[in-house]
Amino acid sequence: MVKTRTYLLAVMFATYSHITVANNPTTANIADNSQAAIERGTAALKDDFLDKLITRKRDSELAVFSEDTNQSAVNDDMRFVILVSDDMGKSRLKSLISAFSNRNDVSLVIRGLLPQERTITDVGRRIMGYADGLKSLANVSLDPRYFDEIAAENVPVTMAYRGDSLIAYASGLANPNYLTEQIELGNTGDLGNFGSVVNISEKHMTDILMERAANLDKDKIIAQAKDNFWSNMRFVELPKATKDTVRYFEPKVVIQNDIISPKGDVIALRGDTFNTLKTMPFLMRVVIFDATDINQLNFVKSLPKSHLRTKYIASKFDVSLKNDAVKSIEQYIASPVYKLESDLIHAFNIKSVPSVITADNKINQFIIREYKVSEAAQ
Repeated sequence: MVKTRTYLLAVMFATYSHITVANNPTTANIADNSQAAIERGTAALKDDFLDKLITRKRDSELAVFSEDTNQSAVNDDMRFVILVSDDMGKSRLKSLISAFSNRNDVSLVIRGLLPQERTITDVGRRIMGYADGLKSLANVSLDPRYFDEIAAENVPVTMAYRGDSLIAYASGLANPNYLTEQIELGNTGDLGNFGSVVNISEKHMTDILMERAANLDKDKIIAQAKDNFWSNMRFVELPKATKDTVRYFEPKVVIQNDIISPKGDVIALRGDTFNTLKTMPFLMRVVIFDATDINQLNFVKSLPKSHLRTKYIASKFDVSLKNDAVKSIEQYIASPVYKLESDLIHAFNIKSVPSVITADNKINQFIIREYKVSEAAQ
């Protein structure tokens, strides 16, 4: 019995949750949510965001451009990363993309975006330009963490890894075979510079994102969020009541599937029917009305006080008022106002507005009173 009651309480919570914890659609909430999202995004950039953004698995990190080959890696327990940059020139980069097209153990890596680039897609187009005319291509990735690992200021740099551990690296060359030979001789770490290098022309991804976050026009973003909120708001249309009516509605829940506890106890069987008011009495008055209809507004305002806690729910707001759409109604009736959602219509069998919903907990039925409101109500 206790378990059944617990289940039924859960059902009732689902039935009434949109009444007891509903949010009224105020622009203050919109502004708070937008501001919080901006702050969370900015904070995330400061806390190892790249490790969360880019999968650490070296074989498949944010590949901008890659092509599988059927040829085996030269060294099965070693992999190589060659740091490159646009300043190396299209001809040299094209040569590297072609030269390592048959090496699954070699990746060419770029640090970030050029000043004129706005997205990773732009980087992809640039790489495709390097590889123009080639039929077989090397793995090319965007991942600034490799550059950070050795504080690289120039390229090319060839880095040798065993798993995730950096074994050796050398500047001024793009030659994995040389590093393999040196490691076999016992030479590891920074092996020095062996050729000409160029500056890294791409900006670091972290710097780019931090700059963009700092340059966000937060007030503009929040203002746009408010405008979009009201422009995109949709309402559930309900007809006006054509006569005063009192209806009774028994809130039955039919179990669609057997409910079994983890220990195997049967809580409810498919097809079982429950009247939710038997488990949780309804001790509220719900008033549903069209907030764009002055006659309904006056009707709601004239309702007598009740010992029951009253919740006012509008089927429609005047969106042309935007920021004042809800506020003006709340001031008029001196109470918070919430937006009607479709699940509430089904939960209480609402058919027209205005409607006032209470419950007779002795017979376990909702009472839905519909009112015809005319000009005389003003």
